[in-house]
Amino acid sequence: MPALLIVLVVGLILWDKAPWLLVLVVLLIAFCMWLFQIDENNKRRALSDRIAAQREAVRACVARHIKVLLRKYSQSVYRDDYGNYVFDKWWAECDYFVSTVVSRECPEAMTLGADSLREEVSDAVLSDMGEDEDTSLELPEGMSPIEFEHYCARILREAGWDARVTRSSGDQGVDVLAEFDGKRAVFQCKLYSTPVGNAAVQEIIAGREYEKAEIAGVISNNTFTSSARQLAEVSGIHLVHFSELSDLARALVSAR
Repeated sequence: MPALLIVLVVGLILWDKAPWLLVLVVLLIAFCMWLFQIDENNKRRALSDRIAAQREAVRACVARHIKVLLRKYSQSVYRDDYGNYVFDKWWAECDYFVSTVVSRECPEAMTLGADSLREEVSDAVLSDMGEDEDTSLELPEGMSPIEFEHYCARILREAGWDARVTRSSGDQGVDVLAEFDGKRAVFQCKLYSTPVGNAAVQEIIAGREYEKAEIAGVISNNTFTSSARQLAEVSGIHLVHFSELSDLARALVSAR
């Protein structure tokens, strides 16, 4: 308030003694304010451009890993008993992607902050999912385990295999039996809400021996425990997410 009074007093004195000088001072102040506003606008524009470039770098990073991220989304997002979608595991996966991949491939984007980066990664994945005509990452709602077995058998048939679902009893751990050009493959199909353990791997090992098959695998909509992965690695068992089954089936055909 005192400063305002001083300015008013000085202004009155200048207006009384030298009005032209007051006009000059006002013009000078206006010019300085105009320069300040231009500088602030340039700073805001530069900041906006930098943020846009950082977001574009994150989206390019997501695009390089989109197949894995789409699979992770399918594995981690689920609907609970009340019909609500649960994203907790997906947010954790996005945080992990940011800390291990984004930080390495585009470190300049890390200044956006953890929350913004998580949302940017998720938005990029969901955007790609919306534009992708391939819906193989989604299972029909309410699919039963038996329907899942037939679904997997159909994917194998579309890839060129003669595949069929076995009987529910006496199958020795084999849900789907497939043949191509004299090559035999056996699969277990696990529609689980939790990671698949090594019991499934043990069962398909027994099924492979029983059916005298050259190829064996466990197909699931979920992930696999570390013990299941270890046993599968030493036993030559394929652990497959259902979204990757078509690629595996065609690769096995090509490798004949």
